[in-house]
Amino acid sequence: MNTFDRILITTKAEYISITKKGENEGEWRINNRKNITTFVCNQKQKENLFIQITPSINKAVIEITGKILLDDYYKLISIETIDQCFLNINKMGYFYINIEKVISDSNLMSCDPTRDIDLILNTDIKNIFISGLTNFRNLHVRKYHTTGYTATKEVTTKKLKLRLSIYDKYREFKSSENSYFRSKLVDEDALMKYFENKYRVEANLKTWHEIRTYCGTTDNSLYNVLISDVNPLQKIFDIIFNDIVIADDQQPKKPNIFQYESYRQLGDALIIEACKNNMCTAKKVLDKYFAKNTNKKVYLESYKKILNGSPEFNENKYVIGQIRNQLIA
Repeated sequence: MNTFDRILITTKAEYISITKKGENEGEWRINNRKNITTFVCNQKQKENLFIQITPSINKAVIEITGKILLDDYYKLISIETIDQCFLNINKMGYFYINIEKVISDSNLMSCDPTRDIDLILNTDIKNIFISGLTNFRNLHVRKYHTTGYTATKEVTTKKLKLRLSIYDKYREFKSSENSYFRSKLVDEDALMKYFENKYRVEANLKTWHEIRTYCGTTDNSLYNVLISDVNPLQKIFDIIFNDIVIADDQQPKKPNIFQYESYRQLGDALIIEACKNNMCTAKKVLDKYFAKNTNKKVYLESYKKILNGSPEFNENKYVIGQIRNQLIA
């Protein structure tokens, strides 16, 4: 079952009624160019909710995150929790949503497929990211929040862009920016305990084409995406990272200096060994000894090939394999 931390849908305005309380929480905006009036309620920073209603064209936009589930946040948004998501919106008293109609007659405009996995690391997640990338030419690693990293596939065609983040969910959850949300929980300690030793794997699908491609649907129906048995996280993970399968009982093997194809490859292997299989350290070596305009990606590709192709055990590729195993479990 696929789970999402965020969904943005478009549906019919007739399925949503604004209450008096809701009128006070939002505002009516007039677009003179299009001659339409829209009601906007933006509670994303407070109640994790955004709703925009345009009655004249019978259109509404709803954006929610898994936090709308409150103490059940860990369940995320799925076919099993979508009713509860909209029920919780109704309980706020801003709107009355016809839940059945919205679920059956809405299109998904963008979403964040998400999975929380068990992971205890002995090395930097950044090094794991870099060592596992399929290539360095169009995949870039950047800091995510203060607890993880994001791998982004940078291409000119918007529909081919990809973004996958892996971060320490426990540390992110207890940060100050989540303090208001935690204050609304009935049992904050229980949710904190659940997120201990949990890392969140999260992708961003921002176009209709991406949603259909990675969720395996022929349309963008909210219901069809929620019931899809195609795993978008696995598909995206396999594009960004090498498909590494490692047995739990794999033992380290001493590398043979005569196993390499060339003297240059042997030199690269010795550098990787000196850096203790740390691609971040290897990159610092390149930065120190090569001119700024040198194409270091060529060397990084060689280092990565040696690192991941070596019979010697290293934690980086082991962790990549373990993350993937949990994504497909």
